[in-house]
Amino acid sequence: MFFLYADDIILLSASVSGLLSLLNCCYVSQDVKLAFNCSNSCCFSVGRRHSAKISDMALGPETIAWCDNFKYLGISFRSGPRLYVDTDVTKRKFFTACNSIFGNCHSTDELVQLQLLESYWFPLLQYAMCALRLTAIQRADLNSCWNSVYRRIFNFRKFDSVALLIRGLGRLGFKQTYIFQTLKFIKKTV
Repeated sequence: MFFLYADDIILLSASVSGLLSLLNCCYVSQDVKLAFNCSNSCCFSVGRRHSAKISDMALGPETIAWCDNFKYLGISFRSGPRLYVDTDVTKRKFFTACNSIFGNCHSTDELVQLQLLESYWFPLLQYAMCALRLTAIQRADLNSCWNSVYRRIFNFRKFDSVALLIRGLGRLGFKQTYIFQTLKFIKKTV
């Protein structure tokens, strides 16, 4: 089985021999001028035997190495007994982006800062999350990231709740937005 999006391909197989067969098909397709960049490719395993040592896969004369994580369409994944979404990368990008606003808006009104963060950086935190299966801990971590923005803008202490502030400003928190976006995504796919 395979997924295609623009110039990206994901090959899925339940076995190493099946993956090798798919790679052989890809090598044969080079006759029709499809080029594969093995240096930007990796093999990735998920399941009970995800940590088993497997030799590199061949795509013609080139090899594709096995890795513990990969990035597809801006989302990072980690190997494990299940496919695991790595939200740590998203959180780092989000805080880096937020710091650029905070660094340049010292004397700007709090609501203007919040509007800038909601417009430009909150989507970065939400990107594709409604299509992914996140654990409760991951959702809580991402919610905490967004709440920390409110704490920073409105000078709350680290462990003060900002839920009432968010509701009082007529806005949704990350958890509510996540649920809303997920329901919207499911409605569109059905």
